[in-house]
Amino acid sequence: HFESRFKIMNTVFNYKKVQEKFYDILYKFLIQDNVDAIEIRNVNGFLINDNFKNCTNEEELEFLSQIKEKYRNRENPLQIVFIQTGVKQPTTTDKDVRFFFEIYKKSLYDNKQSEKILSAFDMVCFEGNISLMNISKVLIDLKEENPEVKYLFHAGEDHSKNLDNIVCSILLGAKRIGHGVNLYKSNYLMKLIKEKDICIEINPISNYLLKSHRDPF
Repeated sequence: HFESRFKIMNTVFNYKKVQEKFYDILYKFLIQDNVDAIEIRNVNGFLINDNFKNCTNEEELEFLSQIKEKYRNRENPLQIVFIQTGVKQPTTTDKDVRFFFEIYKKSLYDNKQSEKILSAFDMVCFEGNISLMNISKVLIDLKEENPEVKYLFHAGEDHSKNLDNIVCSILLGAKRIGHGVNLYKSNYLMKLIKEKDICIEINPISNYLLKSHRDPF
């Protein structure tokens, strides 16, 4: 299963020291490939500090801010954009969504930073787990409470599903949609996406693992 590929390394990767080493290695590979800007999805609540305790939202934001600054100020600068990410599960509740949103909210209203540490909010995980329709009420409420919020949603990634998640993403005002491979099923939605200037993220490796397309090789 797609998610199992991440579960194996989750516990180790949650440690700050491991992540610091990861970013150093990632930086070297990206600079070699002449990449000067990347986006990284951040799932809060799992980062473990040097005392083997989970970081607070404030500590996690500070860590992400330090990572951004560290590589932006290198001789070969790398611009890192972090997107706050919630995880959709069959048992996801409004309370869960608000938990994932809380760190993004802190970033949104942090006037001490010249730029936002987290640039947008996303909800991810295999589309079959839960529809955006099930959590749309809390997402609407959060946007009304925080007008500056920028939504990016993963939707239309499973060929066996209908178009509900794509429709919800559009209605919720998403600036971008991850995957969106099901758009081919509706000429009207494709037209609407263009009219609203919504970007569709192309995810070749994820789409392959999700069996949305065959191996080109």
